[in-house]
Amino acid sequence: MIQFDYAQAEPSGGGWEVYVGLRFQDEPDELYVARVRLSADGAVLAADLLFNGMDCRYEWRPGERDAVLQYVKEQHPELLP
Repeated sequence: MIQFDYAQAEPSGGGWEVYVGLRFQDEPDELYVARVRLSADGAVLAADLLFNGMDCRYEWRPGERDAVLQYVKEQHPELLP
């Protein structure tokens, strides 16, 4: 399970980068950041997990990536169709 903290959207190269602060249930004291890259029309180009600004090269577990995208859609409905 993921607990979300914030979602901050920034324009980037004609699209958007959305940074989502999150915590995993098994590591509640660690704050991770999911970086979601979106095209101008809302297509998801990438979803990476960062820790202390470094790419974790994380393999999303089933449902995790979808949960992040759903949170982005709830926080910034104008960015995702």
